[in-house]
Amino acid sequence: MLLLQVHNALGFCYYSMEKVDLAIQEYRKAVELQQGYVTAWNNLGDAYERAKQWRCARLLLRLVLGEEGGERLQERACA
Repeated sequence: MLLLQVHNALGFCYYSMEKVDLAIQEYRKAVELQQGYVTAWNNLGDAYERAKQWRCARLLLRLVLGEEGGERLQERACA
């Protein structure tokens, strides 16, 4: 298992335990390790949605759908 998968799995565990801030931290670590890791981007968007951070959740949905690049998200401080 790759380190990015470990961070994604930890994020999923935290998300399931409703520790959304910790989940966001772990998902962010996963996407920092590999910007093309769509599963982690999607999970990060779900976590932002649960945290009611709508702007970031919307931007991440656009990324997963291929409408926005990861570098644009970093510029907007969502990842």
